[in-house]
Amino acid sequence: MSANRYLLARSGAVLRVTGEDAPTFLQSQFSNDLRRGASGHPVTYGLWLDRKGKVRADSFILRLGEEDFLIVSYYCGAALLRGIVEENIIADDVEVEDLTPNASLLSCWGPGALNALERGGRAAGSFFRLEGDYLFAGRRSAQPCAELLSIDDEINPKLFLTVGDWQPATADEAEAERIRSGIPRIPVDIGPGDLPQEGTLEKSAVAFNKGCYLGQEVMARLHAMGRVNRGLYRVTFDGAPPESLPAEILAGEKSAGELRSAFTGDGQTVGLALLKHRAVEEGSALTLGGVTVSVG
Repeated sequence: MSANRYLLARSGAVLRVTGEDAPTFLQSQFSNDLRRGASGHPVTYGLWLDRKGKVRADSFILRLGEEDFLIVSYYCGAALLRGIVEENIIADDVEVEDLTPNASLLSCWGPGALNALERGGRAAGSFFRLEGDYLFAGRRSAQPCAELLSIDDEINPKLFLTVGDWQPATADEAEAERIRSGIPRIPVDIGPGDLPQEGTLEKSAVAFNKGCYLGQEVMARLHAMGRVNRGLYRVTFDGAPPESLPAEILAGEKSAGELRSAFTGDGQTVGLALLKHRAVEEGSALTLGGVTVSVG
């Protein structure tokens, strides 16, 4: 099977944010620096945190103009994300429009995704307009990943993926690729009870020198401390995962953490688990429902 795969699906949320105060408002709410992207058409990945620094949602933000932005999230629902964005709008000139029902997303990953990105003159932190659609680097795989977002038009993959051998993927196969790549799904693997640092998201989604934003004080304090007590690990074990997740993982008789997401293939389950660093580093015997769990 080709190493190049694609998935045509709906995004969890696509919101349009406009208004005179939109740039400063979004900058005050988003964990990453919207001024840090490349010039021209910047796209920035980041988080929506609460005041305690816990993760509520994630998204890409595409700056279409000085007062015009698209917010795109793979997994966070539109109602949830819109509520998060709007709850702190007080006297700001900011309008939020839900475009999710009319939006579709073509995700592609594999070596050939570089060719797709280069069609737009790929540059770090930029998106590109392709006949009214938006092309940017994605986060579904550790391999090169590209996203083509279309609003009001149906995407035909054959018209876009013209170079190389491409095969369609199912949603389950895309989920397996994400887990194998160790990329957290927000808010499943890292969510309202968790900190960005527990999913190593501070490396790609948090700015430490942009000034004040929601959760910034906690981020600065953790950055100075250097480490949190838990982390997201890839784990494997024989058999199928529990029917309901999250599921507790034990180190002896004590809780070591939780299995947050998983897929099964060839009789073995691969998953992402939020575990105590100490339990992993001490080499404790980990079990899930009596089954031995391996880390790595």
